[in-house]
Amino acid sequence: MDWSRALHILKCIFRIIFVFINNLYCIPTYVMWTLVLLRPLRHFKPAIYWKIEGILFKWLLYMVAAWNWSAKYYIQEVGEDISSCVNHRSLILMNHQSTADVPLLMAAFQNKGEVLQNVTWVMDHLFRYTNFGVVSWIHGDFFIAQGKSGREVQLEKLRSHLVKVYLQQDRQWIILFPEGGFLRKRLESSQKYKRAWLSCSQSCYVPRIGALKVILNVLKKENVGNGIIIDHLNNEQVSVKKPEPLKWVIDITVGYPDGGRPLSLPTICTGSRPPCVTYMHYRKFPIDDIPSNNEEELRNWLFKRWQEKEEMLTEFYKTGKFPVSHLGESSDCGHESFQPVQQLNCVLWLCLNVFFIISTYFHCYLLIKLWQLMFW
Repeated sequence: MDWSRALHILKCIFRIIFVFINNLYCIPTYVMWTLVLLRPLRHFKPAIYWKIEGILFKWLLYMVAAWNWSAKYYIQEVGEDISSCVNHRSLILMNHQSTADVPLLMAAFQNKGEVLQNVTWVMDHLFRYTNFGVVSWIHGDFFIAQGKSGREVQLEKLRSHLVKVYLQQDRQWIILFPEGGFLRKRLESSQKYKRAWLSCSQSCYVPRIGALKVILNVLKKENVGNGIIIDHLNNEQVSVKKPEPLKWVIDITVGYPDGGRPLSLPTICTGSRPPCVTYMHYRKFPIDDIPSNNEEELRNWLFKRWQEKEEMLTEFYKTGKFPVSHLGESSDCGHESFQPVQQLNCVLWLCLNVFFIISTYFHCYLLIKLWQLMFW
């Protein structure tokens, strides 16, 4: 009998059970606090409510990030220093390879101040129907439906969401996957695109410009500077406090181990693959350098960034190094010199588990008492 394989299978089963139970006592507790018990604060003291909600949201994401760390799926950050962007409105653009991209970003952003409390995700509408969908809905993330037929309607909804949710809640970072789907599903169709580099691309595929254009337009200085923004979807003026315009665009290139074989959410939950390192390469661009007023120039700018991603990832998968460029320093990504930049704080993790478990007990107690009062 192969005992090592048997132990590996048992470990995977244990992790599945733990992740399932972890979801059971974390997500309902977040929902009870934010959607029920703290609901009055949302109406009478919205700033306090969103501050508390943001903290609970970050704690919940820490629990998800712990799944990566406990499986020894680490992250190494390379490229430009983006610490100057942490406290400013920034747009994150990232290539999209698999279901692991989101939990890995959750882990990578844990050490970046209050970013996770004040982040908005733009994600596929199907995510709404996952176990984490209700959390994203409460937090104020935006669900966008794919397809040409309803594209303009979706972009108008995004515009309205930025005005009435993102700005009203004083969010800072907004995360967008311009490719609109996973690499394995769209690479073949992308290679038929007219751009020459796309015909032989293996690591990236054609990015969409629609959502990017809307975000840059709504959040540019000319529109938010006076604190009054027009919500065209509902044909009304919206007053915005602290109307800081978008200041940075941060380009993240994710490079997976084993020659570009992405992790996945099932892999993270089971820990079925050996320990490995995923690399996040950062580049930052001041908003004044983005040609947001001309659609064709913006499209060319975005395609240029994706062409650079393809070149960087090709080099990375061959040599283990991102190439030297004026947009970021060369980084040795060899495993021998690896120093992980995000590690699990066991004390914090235990304290958060205790908080969520005690909260679950408290909420169950309240529900039982309410049931008794109503029907006994």
